[in-house]
Amino acid sequence: MLVNDFEYDGLLLSDFGCIICSFGSSGGLETVTNGSNITFNTSPILKGTKFILTNTQYEECLSATIQICKNPCNLKTQEDAYFNIDEQANIMRWLNRKEFLKLKLLKEGYENVFFEGSFNVSKVIMGDDCIGFELSLTTNAPFGFYETVKKTFYATSSNYVEAFRDISDEIGFIYPEVEITCKATGDLVIHNEIENRETIIKNCVAGEVITMKSPVISSSITEHKIQNDFNYNFFRIANSYRDNVNQISFSLPCTMKISYNPIRKVGV
Repeated sequence: MLVNDFEYDGLLLSDFGCIICSFGSSGGLETVTNGSNITFNTSPILKGTKFILTNTQYEECLSATIQICKNPCNLKTQEDAYFNIDEQANIMRWLNRKEFLKLKLLKEGYENVFFEGSFNVSKVIMGDDCIGFELSLTTNAPFGFYETVKKTFYATSSNYVEAFRDISDEIGFIYPEVEITCKATGDLVIHNEIENRETIIKNCVAGEVITMKSPVISSSITEHKIQNDFNYNFFRIANSYRDNVNQISFSLPCTMKISYNPIRKVGV
């Protein structure tokens, strides 16, 4: 077994006396989706002798099927392997939710990876007895996520520069949650070299706390009409295939805290 246990909404499968299993497995090879399936939309040119890429998109969320049974190490009799009606109800109440909740596989290499999803649950029956369950997982994204990454930039002077490495597996950009505490009065310009992109907030005041969670920006100073002084380039971090170092510069002394969940392209 590659993985025996998982955590869902803060509870472990092993808390219910169960493990991940495979009913009727032949022990042979199998192909398992890794998620992140991309649809490539093309359009013909040159009378159909060549097709150009017009758009790409993810069209489905990550899904998987998991089977579970009681842990055989805990069984004293054959009857102990069966789920009684109360145990069946407890499994359904835990896993079959009308909301997407945090799922973590207790597996080497997945320590800092999580998914968000819910399950449809089917019973596995032998005769008249329930010997396990088949769980059909549906998630809210084509991939998993790293646990939250937090970073604080202490810009102690004007034109302060600091490097930050984006560990996301998805090439592109992510808007983190941002909190900026201004240490001086003036126009704040935050420049990210990897995209040559500037976030500009004018008329900042020392001691002002500015928060950004795209598409919303707010200030702790009610008199500051920040919506009029913002260029609406929300701060973001980015990476390309060959470069994931973000060189961030600040025009004014400030403290900037960011938090985000990098994308992790692994399957369940």
